[in-house]
Amino acid sequence: MSENALNILGRKPKHQFKQRTRVLAIAQCGSVIVGGGSSDGELALTDPTQGLREVVKGHEDSVSCVLLHENRLWTGSEDKTVRVWLTTHPFTCVGVIRSFQAGIQRLAPGPGVVYVSDESSKIMAFSADPRRKFRKEGVCIGHSAPVTHLQYAEGRLWSSSLDRTFRSWDGRNRQLACVSVPVENTTVFIYHAESFFIGTNSGCIYHLNSHGKIKASLLGHKLSIRHLVYWAEKDTLFSCSRDGVVKIWMSRELVETLTFHERSVNSLLLYGSTLYSASSDKYILAWDVTDFVGKLTPEETDAVREKPIAPSANCCVVM
Repeated sequence: MSENALNILGRKPKHQFKQRTRVLAIAQCGSVIVGGGSSDGELALTDPTQGLREVVKGHEDSVSCVLLHENRLWTGSEDKTVRVWLTTHPFTCVGVIRSFQAGIQRLAPGPGVVYVSDESSKIMAFSADPRRKFRKEGVCIGHSAPVTHLQYAEGRLWSSSLDRTFRSWDGRNRQLACVSVPVENTTVFIYHAESFFIGTNSGCIYHLNSHGKIKASLLGHKLSIRHLVYWAEKDTLFSCSRDGVVKIWMSRELVETLTFHERSVNSLLLYGSTLYSASSDKYILAWDVTDFVGKLTPEETDAVREKPIAPSANCCVVM
């Protein structure tokens, strides 16, 4: 991050962590932040107080998504594999899944499983139990174009696709439950309390009810939305985009724009009272959320620490 940029722009991050390469996705694993995005398949482990700590090699191409689920780290890559890692030091790969014909795009946690989508229209479910050797448990077939996002909520798996549909799947038998049509191509979404926040390729964010009716349009980003985090208790939405900007919305109103990154902001992580933003400019920035939403109670801080973002799914609802 150039010193000139820091001097010209207003609000400053409390920490800056320089990475070796671009960062596409981040996750909190114990005391470190794990970042992926390097073209050589490396995972970067960053200490939030000391910076880049070490680099772990495993994948053979860019890591596109990361997910912490049931005390294991799942990583998906353009090398057409998913790897499962122990999160204790040193990071050790304990499983490799090679059931894919294209690069991995999304990971989403479910009860006892992890859902995976590659660049095809299928969604696969794999056991999260190492005793079952992370075997495939089922396939969701219904979309006619690549899947853009996944989220498990309220006993269902929700998915969006370039076919311009939302689909919901029964979490027990993975059968199609319903289909609805969003307003435009969806890049990322959050389902919460029978409503959706939808990030689109145009940069607009829509708030829809469960019947697809638009409740609000959040305008401000200039390019496609990369990631959304919704903090339900504070009714606060964090968004980031390929335009290099992080925006903060409270009660559907824009309250802050963070413009320190110099390239696409790809992933957000809300942990405790800190918002982390990861970018293609090779930086992870740490922001104090109390600057935007006010001082947190100990209970609120603990709640966010107990439910940190699942960045590979590129969305999170913090209760």
